[in-house]
This record gives sequence, structure tokens and C-alpha cells, in this order.
Amino acid sequence: MHANTTSYHFEITTSERKMHVFGTIMSYSDDGVLVDLWCPEEPCFSQRVSVSYQDTREAIEALIQERMANTFFSKGDFTIRFLSY
Repeated sequence: MHANTTSYHFEITTSERKMHVFGTIMSYSDDGVLVDLWCPEEPCFSQRVSVSYQDTREAIEALIQERMANTFFSKGDFTIRFLSY
């Protein structure tokens, strides 16, 4: 049985702006979860990824962290916050 969470919402705050990354569970498999990520403020965060269903939230957060570190956003400090509904 998989967890009931079907969507995730993260807020990224930099010294210059706030961005929101939304994750929607698309499907489950034996290997993990297929998640659609969407960021209205920055298209580079929008992608379809497969992550572990046991640590879905942490895996999505790690992907966001990695993307921040590999883009122009990494020049300043940033925080990533999980927002629960």
C-alpha cells in the first residue's frame, strides 16, 4: 500500500525571488514513483522524474537542491521549504 500523498509543494526562496515547485504523482511501479514537477516561475524545474516511493518527498527535495546548485540561482543563498496543505 502506498502513501496517500499525491502532490507536493515546495517553496524556494532566494535573496531575489520566491519560486514554487509542484510535484504530482503520476504512477507507481515496483521501482518507484513517476512524478511530474512544475514550476511556474522557472521552467528549468519542470520535468518528469522517477524517484523512490519510500522517500518521495526527500527525493524531490534533493532534485530541487541539485538543480539550484547547478544553475545561476546558486550564486546566493537559498532555502527550500516543503509546504503541507
